[in-house]
Amino acid sequence: MTPTNDMVKALDRWMTKDEAPSLFIGAHIDDAKHVTATRPICHYPLEARYLGHGDIHEAANFACRAPQPM
Repeated sequence: MTPTNDMVKALDRWMTKDEAPSLFIGAHIDDAKHVTATRPICHYPLEARYLGHGDIHEAANFACRAPQPM
């Protein structure tokens, strides 16, 4: 696990080395412990927005963007 997908490791690095995480990748895990989807976890107030191409289950196809007005 890397600091990108291990929050404990990222928080430890932030506290001990003053290296704040720039990105976290969240994962949906099914009952069989398989990753079925990933998404970037964005800094507030940004939100993960689909880029319009690629697999909708892969974090790489999303970007952190400002929310659209309602």
